[in-house]
Amino acid sequence: MKTRTHVITLAVLLALAFTGMALAASVEPVLFPDWQSGNAVAECAQAGSYVYAYKIDAWGSSGMDGTYQASFDDGHLNYITVANNDGTTFDWSATPNPIGAVVVKGGPVANVFYYDPQAASDTGLYAPVNPNNGQNYGVSHVTFCWNPEVEIEYVYETAFAFGGDPTDCFLGFGFNRWGWSNGPIGPGVYTWPLYAGAAQCDLTKGTMVGQVTVVYDGVQVTVSYDLNAGVVLEESHVYAGYGRFPTFKGSPTVAPGQYKVLAPFDGSPIYLIVHGVAGIPVTP
Repeated sequence: MKTRTHVITLAVLLALAFTGMALAASVEPVLFPDWQSGNAVAECAQAGSYVYAYKIDAWGSSGMDGTYQASFDDGHLNYITVANNDGTTFDWSATPNPIGAVVVKGGPVANVFYYDPQAASDTGLYAPVNPNNGQNYGVSHVTFCWNPEVEIEYVYETAFAFGGDPTDCFLGFGFNRWGWSNGPIGPGVYTWPLYAGAAQCDLTKGTMVGQVTVVYDGVQVTVSYDLNAGVVLEESHVYAGYGRFPTFKGSPTVAPGQYKVLAPFDGSPIYLIVHGVAGIPVTP
């Protein structure tokens, strides 16, 4: 059993270079017709529930592009980059923490762009439309709101698809590793549970972490993994062939590194081994 910690974040770049014309924003904004301007914290509280807030005031059509350092008393630090600002639309990126909401104030109203999950960048944000002329208001200020990314600890376990026959266990064929070689199967579509940590092929010791779908059209095989919510897939290996097990140097093996799909097939029944390393989130 291996335990590791991942920080879930979409902000993977230290900076994003924006070029060319700004595109439409990736999300539709929510219009706040009676926006109450204030400091960054007050504005983000008006937009929702956020821990961190940073406001860029005195917006104009030039001189706003650049990277802004948002630092806080608790040591939290975020870098927000504004690009392609023309006074009406702009692009942004943030690192290392993605953003949950961007308030774009113009005239007496504001557009709030919400990101769920939080996002590392977007393009083409804009203020609301002025009903007197049908044109977007010029941007007067922009406020960025976000929450710290959640640190999730995972336990990583070996996982195998179980085709439904307990006698397919590796242990019954003289191997010292648990897992299942499923089949033989003819052409068709099959859905099998994916079990992690089922030592000795004992399902009561394992955890069903999702399922796999096998499509065998008689010539090719495709396998897709559908994991339970919160589970991540660290590794995946698939064997498909006429023999129950793959071979290495002339001998049968169940080592995942030797798994291959030996297509094309001729429509005859085949065997499959579907392996993965699943990350199961640890419940606090």
